[in-house]
Amino acid sequence: MKIKELPIIIGGLVIVACIAILVFLTQKVNQKVLEVQGIAKDIVMMQKAREDATSLKALYSSYKDKFDLVDSVFVDLEYLKNFTKLLQDMADSQEVELALSESGTTKATDAWPSSAYQIRITGDYDDCHRFWEKLENGPWLAEFTAINLSQKSGADTMNANFTIKIYNKKDAN
Repeated sequence: MKIKELPIIIGGLVIVACIAILVFLTQKVNQKVLEVQGIAKDIVMMQKAREDATSLKALYSSYKDKFDLVDSVFVDLEYLKNFTKLLQDMADSQEVELALSESGTTKATDAWPSSAYQIRITGDYDDCHRFWEKLENGPWLAEFTAINLSQKSGADTMNANFTIKIYNKKDAN
């Protein structure tokens, strides 16, 4: 090796070493940048989640009174003991003939405890309609099924057969 080539070789090695150091540092910087970007994304997601939670809290607050009213549509089991009398009184006030039988009661431990009644009403169309409206708009959560309407031939009298399921409050026990 000649002495004249030594500075060129040393300069080349220094340049290669500098490039290697720059590549290494660039990789480390890129790793840190990716970590910081991940942290920034997490922060943005957490802020969005906080905003969503605040929004849901405000929404819940605006509907809280309505949620509290939901409990009022479930009937106490004690109330159901007089339900048949209530239906008969409604039928009498609307001047319809009522035939009523209990079709069953679910357990109070069921997800949606209820009592079902098979009802047949007979009367003038308007009277039956008013009875139906009172029953439908009563202070209870009800489900009507197996609805069958018919009209007696040659008369203004109609028959309505249906099942009504009244949902009960769960037993406190």
